Parts: sequence; C-alpha cells; structure tokens
Amino acid sequence: EDLLSKGHQAIQQGNFEQAAKIYWQAAVKNGESPEVWFCLSRAFYLSKNLKKAEMMALEATRRNPGNPTYLVQFLRITRDNGNPEIYLQELKHARTLFPNEPFVIMELAKGYETVDQDMRAARLLYIEFLKKHPGHSLCEQAQKAIRRLQE
Repeated sequence: EDLLSKGHQAIQQGNFEQAAKIYWQAAVKNGESPEVWFCLSRAFYLSKNLKKAEMMALEATRRNPGNPTYLVQFLRITRDNGNPEIYLQELKHARTLFPNEPFVIMELAKGYETVDQDMRAARLLYIEFLKKHPGHSLCEQAQKAIRRLQE
C-alpha cells in the first residue's frame, strides 16, 4: 500500500519512470495484485512505453478478468499501438465480456464505422450508447456521429 501511494505521488508529479520503478517494487512484493499491474501499466503508458504497458495491462486483466477498468486500459494501449484491425477484434471480444461498458460501445461503434465501413452497425451502437448511458460525457460525440451517418 505504501509503495502504491509513493507510485501515485510520482505519477502526479509527472515522474512516470520513477513511478514504474516504485510499482515494480510493489509487484515483487505482491505479484498477485491486479491493482499493482494496472498501476505499472499506467506508468509505462504515460511514459510512452506501449509494449511494456500492454504486457502489464494483460497481467492486471489476467489476475482480475471481471474488472472492466483493467480491460479498458488494455484496449486504450492496443488502440494507441496503431493496428486498427487488431484493435477492432479486441473490442469485439471485450463486448462479449462487458456488453454495457461505455468505452467499449463507443470505440466499437467507431471501429465499425472506420475499419469495417459498416455504417449501419456503427449507427446502431451509437444509438445503444445514448440509450444505455444518458448524460455520459461522450453523448454529444455519439449524437454527432449519428447525424453524420444519416447524411
């Protein structure tokens, strides 16, 4: 717990490499904690080390597959790694695990629109997002997408 707090402080100060070192120490002490691996993933992600961030996110997800936060972290990294087809496949899998997760619905809609060119599926997902998550910060983006897809 103390190491996690120190790592969080380093993150807040923008010292992501130091945070990663501290979180590694926490992983050595408590390697079964998904939270430690999640924090380590965030530190690597913020320092732009996407390969390591992805591996650590997978470790967090493996240790607690029922936590959507860990999966969303992995998905963000996969998105930023730049292979849209792989990212879309990961989103489709994530949808089976967490069908109501707002990030997954929105990103899947974008993927259907841009990668698969399936405008109907994209539109349906944007509509679903608005129905399931009224008041969410991404509602305006979903509404704009629906209008764009109707044109």
